[in-house]
Amino acid sequence: MKTISQIELNMLIEKHNRYLMTITDKKKDGDRLILDEIDFTNNDLSNLDFMDIYITDSFFSSQIFENKNMGDAKLYSCIFENVVFKNCNLGKTVLDYARIVNSKFINCNLIELETLESSFEKVLFHNCTFDGAFSDCSIKNIVFEDCAIAFTEFWKCSVENLKVSNKTNQWDLRKFIQEINIGTVTNPKFIRNSEAIEYFRSRCEML
Repeated sequence: MKTISQIELNMLIEKHNRYLMTITDKKKDGDRLILDEIDFTNNDLSNLDFMDIYITDSFFSSQIFENKNMGDAKLYSCIFENVVFKNCNLGKTVLDYARIVNSKFINCNLIELETLESSFEKVLFHNCTFDGAFSDCSIKNIVFEDCAIAFTEFWKCSVENLKVSNKTNQWDLRKFIQEINIGTVTNPKFIRNSEAIEYFRSRCEML
């Protein structure tokens, strides 16, 4: 994995932000931010407008993303470690094949968030809004706290030690749970319907 100097990154961020302005002003010029295999640990991303970026196989660590619009961002196969998303819009954001560990989502919009074959471990979702996420994911040691969940299906997910604190409405497991993986990612074993619901309930603590 490569690193990128802050000067070079700032130039790319400026071009990307100008690229987004072409939506309303055709006279603006710029280039969509497309990066691969970058370690962003020592970079400042505070000036980046994340809309419509395309980043793959990259590493984000110990960063705070606050009041960011990440709509339509494509973040394939990225690792997020000790990252905080606060007041962020992740509507239609793509986090396929990602690994998210020791991180927090606080007051975030997660409607139509895409998370195909991603891994979530030791993650807090606080006061977030869901409507679709989690497909073929590994979900371990997760807390859902006061989240508004219109619909979220844990389709073919592997789940372990979930805690749900929800003051506003109850989880309708008949709607959320259709098929669960009780095997591993490499050797899946799927169970369905009532058996899947009972298994999920045994792995999920309702507070």
